[in-house]
Amino acid sequence: MTTTPPNSALGTQNAGSMTQEPLSQQDSLSRDIWQDAALTEALLSVSQQTKASAPSEPVVTTPVIHTTKPEKPSMLRYWAMAASVAAFALLVGSLTVYTSNEAGSEAAQQRIASNHSVSQTYETDSPTVVTLSDGTEVHLNAHSQLVYSSTTTSRHALLTRGEALFAVKRDETRPFTVTAAQTDITVLGTRFNVNKTQQSVWVDVFHGKVSVENQHTHQQQTLLKGDGVQVTAQSMNHHAVETEQPSWQLGWITCDNMLLSEAAYLFNRYSSKPVVLNGSIHSLKVSGKFNTRDVGGALRLISEVNNLTFTEYSDSFQLAATN
Repeated sequence: MTTTPPNSALGTQNAGSMTQEPLSQQDSLSRDIWQDAALTEALLSVSQQTKASAPSEPVVTTPVIHTTKPEKPSMLRYWAMAASVAAFALLVGSLTVYTSNEAGSEAAQQRIASNHSVSQTYETDSPTVVTLSDGTEVHLNAHSQLVYSSTTTSRHALLTRGEALFAVKRDETRPFTVTAAQTDITVLGTRFNVNKTQQSVWVDVFHGKVSVENQHTHQQQTLLKGDGVQVTAQSMNHHAVETEQPSWQLGWITCDNMLLSEAAYLFNRYSSKPVVLNGSIHSLKVSGKFNTRDVGGALRLISEVNNLTFTEYSDSFQLAATN
């Protein structure tokens, strides 16, 4: 292959020969430049650099996706998930249940230890129904705590705080005893309500028969359906029960000639903020039926009837004597 230098003059071909005409001065210079090896190499280098600096076509890359086969969950993970679900289910309804060998009052602890029994404690912030291990059904009122223990010969429930309605599973070989403050209530199978307030224990019987004993005075009363008793440190006062279920289950707080301090204690079970009594008004007696969902309205009504001053603050309800 023959390369023709730029601007070169081609000769005229004759048959079998080629005659070259004389070159002009410009053509001679062009030939010398083309035949200069160093200059040719320099021109080629510049040409390559120009091509390298020219914009190239965009490069399209395909993303690489790494697929990892998920590991099979271990049995330990399954157990952890099951434990989480169980813990969640246990807390539904604001009910906390825990097992202990030492719970409740010192007397209850001694009784549990002497009988070698294990206790269960039920604590709730809102009304909740629980079934004890013997089949007894207990309706716990708001902010109540119950400790239950049993042996082969006895069953015992300690109401440490609040109020509870018991529907006791009948078992003639194991009497069921409820203790609240200084009061013991013993039954075989019945339905009754126990309300532990600041200074008293109220027992109302809706079915069957119960025996109530005052631990301080050693007084004892047997209650039948429709009977009730208020137990204090010094006395036991009988009253009639005219309903088929506790008033708290119907949404009412019932006060029958009750100390204002006791009534305030009950109101605090349902109030969104504390009820505070100021001055010498604690011993006032109040009666009536009040809505558990309107504590402020109940206190306002009590203040009007008893000529008291009612004030609602952002953090409390307060009753005080009128100056």
